[in-house]
Amino acid sequence: MSILRTVLAQHSNRGTKGVPVSHEIRAFSSRPCLSVLNLVRPIEQLDPIEEVLADLGAEGQAHVLFAPDTDDGALHTYLGAWAADLDGTLTGPSSETPHRRRWARTWMHGAPGLERRPSFDGDPDPVASFLRWVDAAAERLEGFAIPVVLVASVHDATTSTTRDALRRCACGIGATRTQLVLLDSTKTSLFADRSISIALSRAAEQPALPAPERMRRLLDASEVASFCGRHAEAMELVAKARKLAKPGIDEILVALHSGHALLRAGDVLLAASAYDRGLELELLCKEEIPVTIVASLVVGMADCEARSGAPIEAEELYQLGTDLYRQAGDAASSIPVEIDRGEILRRIGRAADGKRCVRAALETALGLRADRT
Repeated sequence: MSILRTVLAQHSNRGTKGVPVSHEIRAFSSRPCLSVLNLVRPIEQLDPIEEVLADLGAEGQAHVLFAPDTDDGALHTYLGAWAADLDGTLTGPSSETPHRRRWARTWMHGAPGLERRPSFDGDPDPVASFLRWVDAAAERLEGFAIPVVLVASVHDATTSTTRDALRRCACGIGATRTQLVLLDSTKTSLFADRSISIALSRAAEQPALPAPERMRRLLDASEVASFCGRHAEAMELVAKARKLAKPGIDEILVALHSGHALLRAGDVLLAASAYDRGLELELLCKEEIPVTIVASLVVGMADCEARSGAPIEAEELYQLGTDLYRQAGDAASSIPVEIDRGEILRRIGRAADGKRCVRAALETALGLRADRT
């Protein structure tokens, strides 16, 4: 921990000029695109997140549309019920914004050509029609400054048809005026695409590439392989990158990605050792290391502490990691970290603080906060 403190002291007053894009998958896994927030966690950790989303909807901060809990495999029924939830969000005016909510409902229901409860039965492409309907509804409500947020849960019983539909929604949501939150309690994310992992691995193996570029591609490929559950392949790719790494930032990046791969494979002790090695190398490095890399190492240590039964230490490190991401101006990467911190606070009996932490993260993710630094 003394190494960590020294590193943090070095970065407390350091600027963020020249910070490159981070070569790690954590931000992607939570936000594959700007309009999608993808949270893969055990169901007991997703319940408090769903509760906060419901609160945001009840308070009129957003129109939060929850997909049906049950999935009988009939896609048109599933999407129809999801769309119909918008009518429900407009039915009971919020105590804080009753007039705005009431006028929004009147304006929404008075829209010509916009079905109040659309049916997608018999539609050859119900997903595309659903997205068009939601976008039209969101456009109708833009003047009231209440965003539309779609929320769907993914679990082991979710059918392949619904999974495919949700992937299509995630791919198409960026072309609409809405956002999508996926609460995924399965072991593998909807976005864990093995074909992408294989393609990245092959691209990284091109011998004609300059060594620095090849090293970074190998690390990128290791992250995606690990994200897809291909742990042995991920470690092999990290080992290849290590052979190409030069002293300095290259070695620190290898330590960071080695920690990620080991942690996802379940080897917490070796992962902690890798992150600690990265922080030690950062101390010895003569060149300036981007704050985002230090933040990722700190958050990696926090993950290890959380899994090792040391929640107090984990909570402190998550807070430090969040502060560093914000110092670097990387609000997106701080979102899953703050959610993890909220879970830790809940676990140690500070449920109210944990809920506030999760809420702040969701407000930032959904653009409901003005202070996103």
